[in-house]
This record gives sequence, structure tokens and C-alpha cells, in this order.
Amino acid sequence: MRDGLKRLFILVFSSLLFTILFCSLVVADETVSAVFPAFNSTNIQAFQINGNAALSGSSLRLTPALGNQAGSAFWSQKIFLPSNRSFSAYFSFKISSSGGGGADGIVFVIQPQSNTAGSSGGGLGFEGINNSFGVEFDTYLNSAPTSDINANHIGIDGSSPNGKGNVTSLASRDVSTINSSWVLDDSAEYHAWIDYNGTNKSVEVRLNRYNNTRPAVSHLNYTINLGDVFPTDVYIGFSAATGGAWNNHDITSFYFNNEVINQGINLNTTSYLMAPFRLNIYSQFTNITANGWNRSEIYVNATDINNATLANQLISFSTTSGIISPGSATTNSTGGALNTLISSHNYAVATVRATAVGGAFADINVTFNHLSTIPEWSDIGLMAVLVMVISGYIVINKKVD
Repeated sequence: MRDGLKRLFILVFSSLLFTILFCSLVVADETVSAVFPAFNSTNIQAFQINGNAALSGSSLRLTPALGNQAGSAFWSQKIFLPSNRSFSAYFSFKISSSGGGGADGIVFVIQPQSNTAGSSGGGLGFEGINNSFGVEFDTYLNSAPTSDINANHIGIDGSSPNGKGNVTSLASRDVSTINSSWVLDDSAEYHAWIDYNGTNKSVEVRLNRYNNTRPAVSHLNYTINLGDVFPTDVYIGFSAATGGAWNNHDITSFYFNNEVINQGINLNTTSYLMAPFRLNIYSQFTNITANGWNRSEIYVNATDINNATLANQLISFSTTSGIISPGSATTNSTGGALNTLISSHNYAVATVRATAVGGAFADINVTFNHLSTIPEWSDIGLMAVLVMVISGYIVINKKVD
């Protein structure tokens, strides 16, 4: 009997210990900008799909395995990168069905120009996009001026301020030096992590062919100030292209955060929730008096990809003129958050911005007009009282005389 109880105690204790250890490895839900474990007809609507790109099963297919194809997919609206352009990205991809030797590859792209950007052929859909940054997974050996190191490499691509993006990589690495058996267009699913720390200006790229375990050591590094390349409001996405040779270029999953995550995006330890996809912003008045106390209520609505309202979302507010108070608010049960803009004493056009965790934002302009331009009822009443006081003073003085 005692032995049975002892064995039962050991079993219960072991199960409890395992549960504690397991839970300690899995962090609570973390909210990030984008969460796409797979693609479908609903969540694909978060992207602007261009060229030959299309949904293919549960993948975002940037190009089919045909010659002279080009496709791109960008977040349909800009996202805000608040901390020196820092970000973390993770995605998985497959390059398959080689024809003519296979070409050309995939680029992860950040750019401010348009959600319809892209190009063809050896430019991997990235070539020529102004003020852009990219990480390429290149499967074709292009000669000068691109001067690829081989037909199986990763590279960090960029552009000079106000310059066009190009695929002459700032830094590159032969994938076979990571693992001699790895070939990017071998139809296997590869996993990639790209992290940029805007404080130390460092880009780190990691690759894994076997699973989604993030390697401890990065495979490609480069120091670059992305603040010199693009502004804080950008489109994120992918591009790919083919030429005389071709492949299917598929993105099979995608996660992104508009702040760098110290240990990167790690699906093995963390469960991720998607931040608000869109903010809608409204102003009670578009013109108020520049008297330092006149005000307009600012209302913001947060929604997901399906346009469903989201409660309990923290919204931060800022303004280029006047005072916005308080500086933040949380959405209510109907997805709304309310704030107040107080005018300055000077004429100005105040741009009020609302930003959600994850980087979705919306702007609205409110004009502060001089009193002589748009008098408020309160100002008219004050003037009327002043006139009455002066008139009374004159009448009294006349009676005294």
C-alpha cells in the first residue's frame, strides 16, 4: 500500500514539475504587428497583391514557375517604426519547380514609396525602388553590374539617401557555407529571421532549413543606419521575379514587429497575437480658434483585418501643434478611444496622429484659426459683455455730468 502511494506521489510530483518547467519555457502571448502562420482568402487582404503574385493554397505565391514573371505583396498601408527604424521579422519560404536552371529569388523589402512597387528579372522585384532596404535570397548568378557571388546566396541590399534600391548587395554570403547541403531552390521550406537594432545600427540575418528554431548565431551581419535610407512610415513586404529561368516563389508564413525583439521572433517559446490592423480617426471640428483653450474631440476606432472592432487596445496620441490630452487612451468595448486637442495661441495646422501597438496609425489635420477668421460663440459672448460694460460706464458718466 505504502509503495503504491509512493509511486502515485512520484507520478503526480513529476507531472507537476514537468508542467511548471514547460510553462516556464512558453512566454505569455506577445502582441506584434503581423501574425500569419499561413495564408488564406481572408488574411491575404492585409496585403496589396501586385503583378503575378497570388494566393496559392495556404501560401503567398510571388511568382509561378514561368518565365518573365514579377510579383510583389506589400502591407496595404504604411506601418510606423518608432525606434530608430528597429524591427524584427520572421518568415518561411519555398523556392521550387526550377526551370531553365531556376531564377531569380525572393527579397524581403521595406520601402516608403508605394504598396504597388516592384520590378522584374534579375532585380528580384526590388531593383529601382527609391529609399528601400531589402534582404535577398538569390538563386541566379547575375554578372556585372550586380556581380552576384553565386547562384545560392543571401544578401543585404539597400539604397543611398534618395537613391534607388539595387541588388548589388552591401554584404552577402554563400548559403553552402552555412550548410554544405543547403540549396535555396531545392523545394524545401526555409526559415529566415531578420532583426535590425536601430541603436547600434546592426542588421542580423539567420537561416534554418530544418525547422523554425532560430539559430543562436547570425549568418550575415551588416552595420547600416536605416534612418538615412527610409522614413519612419513604411510599407513592408516581399518581391520576386523570374526571367529566362524560373521558379515558384512562395511565402508560407510571416511574422513582423515594428520594434526589435531582443531574442528575435521565436515560435517555440512565444505565442503571438496580431496588433490592430487599421485605425480610423475623426475630429469633432476641423477648424478651431487659436486662443490657447478652444478644443476639439479626437475619436479613434481600432479594427482587425476583418474590420471587426478591437477593445482594450492602447492608442498613443501626438500632435504637431497645440496640446493633446491625455497622451494615450484605451479602446472601449466598441473599439473606440477618445482624446482632446487643445489649440495653441498661434495660427497652425495641427496634424494629430494616433498610433496603436504594432505600428498601425492614422493622421488627421485640425486648423487653428485667428479669432478674426472664425469667431467662437464664447468669444462673441465675451465681446458682448465687454461692450455692455463700456456702454454702462458711458451712461453712468453722462448721468453724473
